[in-house]
Amino acid sequence: AKAGAGKGKKRDGQSGTVHVLAGGELKAVSVQLGITDNRNTEIIGGDLKAGDRIVIGENSNGVKPPSSVGMRMF
Repeated sequence: AKAGAGKGKKRDGQSGTVHVLAGGELKAVSVQLGITDNRNTEIIGGDLKAGDRIVIGENSNGVKPPSSVGMRMF
């Protein structure tokens, strides 16, 4: 067996949608999905460009985001 086999589920060929913040508005962008561990999913294709601001959650009314945001490496 290959090293790392079974650690992620393949989703090659499946598509998904992410939301990009552009000009103060959300824009839906289609992407092609790679492997996933059901928490993180690889994006292997689509209309994303370097520097796009991807929305990964929503802020509840009256709740401020954390004052310091760390970079998550994957």
